[in-house]
Parts: sequence; C-alpha cells; structure tokens
Amino acid sequence: MGFARRTLRFGGGLIFGAAVGTAVSVLLAPKSGEELKAELTDRIEEAKRAGEEAELLETERLKRLFRVAVNDPSAFTGKYDDRKHEKSPAEEAAEKLKKEQEEAASARRDERKAAQEVAKAQERARKAEEEARKAREKTQKEEADVARAYGEAVDKSAPR
Repeated sequence: MGFARRTLRFGGGLIFGAAVGTAVSVLLAPKSGEELKAELTDRIEEAKRAGEEAELLETERLKRLFRVAVNDPSAFTGKYDDRKHEKSPAEEAAEKLKKEQEEAASARRDERKAAQEVAKAQERARKAEEEARKAREKTQKEEADVARAYGEAVDKSAPR
C-alpha cells in the first residue's frame, strides 16, 4: 500500500506543478500567441527575401568573375555571337590528345583481349597435342598386341 500512496502523491505533485507552471507562463508572457505567430511569420519572410537577394548578388558576382576569367564580356548575357566559335590551338591540341588517349586505351583493351585469345588457343593446342600423343601410344600398343597375337597364331599353326 505504501507504493501506491507514494505514486499518487508524486502524480498529484506533478499535476500541480504543471498547472502552476502553465498559469505563471500565461500571466508573464510578453505577447499573445497570435502576436508571436505574426512576428515569427514576418521574420521568416524577411529571412527568405534576404536569402534570395544574397543568392542574386552572389550569382552576379560569379558571372563577373567568369567574364573576366574567359575574357568575354558577353558571357552569360543571353546574347549569342554570330561568329563561328573557333577553337584555340590549345583547345585543339587538348581534343587531339584526348582522342589519342582514348584510341590508345582501346588498343590496349584489344591487345589484352587478343593475348587472352592466344593463351586460350595455346591451351587448346597443348591439349590436342596431349591427346594426339595418347592416341599414338594407344595405337603403338594395339599394333604391338596385334603383332604379338599374330606371332602367337603363327607359332601355333606352324607344324611341329
């Protein structure tokens, strides 16, 4: 019975403490719930606008830096230069190098594949030679057996 009594006293104290805390917070709150909600909504909207403005400013800054880096004041302006874009010698050399590297990689793959095929063919040839050697040995053994049998037959049929 002591346990139930202590539990009820603790529960009652917990409920009383929650009620007192709620009453004190309601009485001492600086603003009503609606006022606080409106203020938070305004702050959120203000933060969103500030973020969008910062994004636009950073985008423009990066565009200016890019235009300086590529030495093209019309980059990212939406205006297209009608002149055909001619590649610089460095760009052409880079493209040629990339193409040659891709061809070399392809040739290496082909070489590895051919080497594997050669190894397989050599293995098949080795097996065929082994089978041919076994067939020759078998043939020689059979010929020897036939010769021995023939010799025995001749010996038996010879008059004595």
